[in-house]
Amino acid sequence: MTQDHIRVLLLDDNEDYRRAMTVTLGNALGVVVDEAGNGREAIARVEAVGGEYDVILIDQHLGTEPDGITVLSEIRHAWPEIEFIILTGYDPDDRQRAVAAGAFRYVEKDYVAPGELTLLIRGAANQARQRALGRDIMRGLEHREALRRILEAVASLLEADEVVIMLRDAEGHLWERHDLHAEPNDGLTRAALGDEALAEEIRRNARPVSLGRPDDLLPGARALGMASLAATPVLGQERIIGALFAYSRHEDHFDARRVIDLQELTTYAGLALDNSRVFQKTTNLAGYLTALANTSVHLAKTTDVAELLR
Repeated sequence: MTQDHIRVLLLDDNEDYRRAMTVTLGNALGVVVDEAGNGREAIARVEAVGGEYDVILIDQHLGTEPDGITVLSEIRHAWPEIEFIILTGYDPDDRQRAVAAGAFRYVEKDYVAPGELTLLIRGAANQARQRALGRDIMRGLEHREALRRILEAVASLLEADEVVIMLRDAEGHLWERHDLHAEPNDGLTRAALGDEALAEEIRRNARPVSLGRPDDLLPGARALGMASLAATPVLGQERIIGALFAYSRHEDHFDARRVIDLQELTTYAGLALDNSRVFQKTTNLAGYLTALANTSVHLAKTTDVAELLR
């Protein structure tokens, strides 16, 4: 997933319910909730965006074929990273089918409160993003691509306005700053949001920090309109390799749940970044060995002394 916000699709054949819930959930999540009135429409919507949904809510009992569980199975087969919440009836068999199909959760459609559903969607999206980061760990992404995906995932799940990751270099002496939105040459923004002293404090204490008021932030961050901050250490395979900062323009934005989500994400992030560094070193070494081998072949074929000395 690469978008900055959680992306949700609601599949339900009851138009009144569907329209009401897309507005209610959209307001609660701060996003636009897409909708579909039948299974084929839902599958077509997912295909149209290349599977770029975090969570799909599905009414299990649709008035037309395919039913909700069949839709779940078809979409999951093509895009296994999407999470599903099934809106069921009272029948225990419905729930068993939902669980067997791999739903993140099932809820009774007529009794689940919008607030509870909102929390479930956030939890499902969090799991989807963690799975995506876990997949990135195995893929061995190039270092900059791994950083970009981590920053986007944190911004999306925590609804953060800016995200900065501070990493120690391989020798553990210098700090590297990487920002989600700041331009590479925007020194003021980078310095204001990526504070080396605070990053070092977080790294040494190995504990998260949450600041909920503008007066608690550095002047530079306040000047950029930031009002609250959550930061946590980034743990690699053998050591703490840096700190990750999430900023919001709203006071007290990072409650205990969001701080826990940030800690979980940075666990995956540290492994992904360690792996990407190894991948980069291996790629560089492979390139060097290839060049060396090509040179050796060239030398072996050359008998002209002048050519060899050039």
